[in-house]
Amino acid sequence: MIYNESISIAKENLKKTLAFIAANKLSPNPISYTVCYEYVSGKNLALSAEVQRRLENWNRIDSLVVQEIYEQFFVEESDERSGEFCRAVENILKEILQHITTSDSGIKEYGTILEQHLNVLKSNPNPDVLKDIVIDLAKSTHEASKAASSLQHYLQKVQEEANSLRVQLELLREEASIDMLTGLLNRKSLDHMLVETMEKTVVEKGIFSLLMLDIDHFKHVNDQYGHLIGDEIIKHVGQCIKECIRGTDVAVRYGGEEFTVLLPATSIDGATKVAETIRSTIEKLNLVRKPNNEKLPKITISIGVSSYKENDGKQDIIERADKALYKSKQSGRNRVSIESD
Repeated sequence: MIYNESISIAKENLKKTLAFIAANKLSPNPISYTVCYEYVSGKNLALSAEVQRRLENWNRIDSLVVQEIYEQFFVEESDERSGEFCRAVENILKEILQHITTSDSGIKEYGTILEQHLNVLKSNPNPDVLKDIVIDLAKSTHEASKAASSLQHYLQKVQEEANSLRVQLELLREEASIDMLTGLLNRKSLDHMLVETMEKTVVEKGIFSLLMLDIDHFKHVNDQYGHLIGDEIIKHVGQCIKECIRGTDVAVRYGGEEFTVLLPATSIDGATKVAETIRSTIEKLNLVRKPNNEKLPKITISIGVSSYKENDGKQDIIERADKALYKSKQSGRNRVSIESD
């Protein structure tokens, strides 16, 4: 990020940022400040559009949304924790090198002693000298053995530490790809999986499809019942989507109340059937508000369907599914529409 505004503009943006943070009841931490400053200053058009879309649907943004937007626009990976792993691995490598150098020095010294004894034996092979050599040889062998044993023991310990780091790193990667609210994959993961699926589809001359899904009238639910209920509804919808797809299919929380489903090896007809199953399942949900068991309004979802076409980029298939979703919204909601030819 490069900031080259004048002091007066920077001060004005500061005032706007703090006012925006206060209006949305956010904690004024560096992450909130960064996202809100970029929004009010208009420096990042894509970020501003994403914040505006959330505001239109939710009236305000909360800390969870701010975190999602920050990760989407500013964080490639979990930088801080990745840095910790890098430092841990660096320390292990340094310690291994030190132990190997120390042990290797002991082994080299042992070899030097053996060579010296051989030379003495050649020049003066009498019993007294031989006795001294045997005593010294036993001592030297013991020391070399200790050095080798110490190295072996340490390498076993290092292997255990490395395995532990590997497990933690896998967990870090998994956490970075998961949406915190629903447990589904996040938008960043979708980008990677779309590229992989497209490459595989081209090689195998296959097909795949994509669903874009959006909860209907979600803004009204938030206005009437608040964001906590809104979050619960998003979680229930995410779970329904996950239960309606195969193990090879991928459910993603695209952002806010929007979801995406990637359907490998699935034609547009097959994808439409999956979409209809999801739509009808969500329509049948009966949600209540605890602890008074107040019935919540019926939740419905609109869906757009697209299928891979030759020479598609990842954005092409998303845009066609998004247009189909818009068609569902315009046609009355709670329905499935396929991409236009």
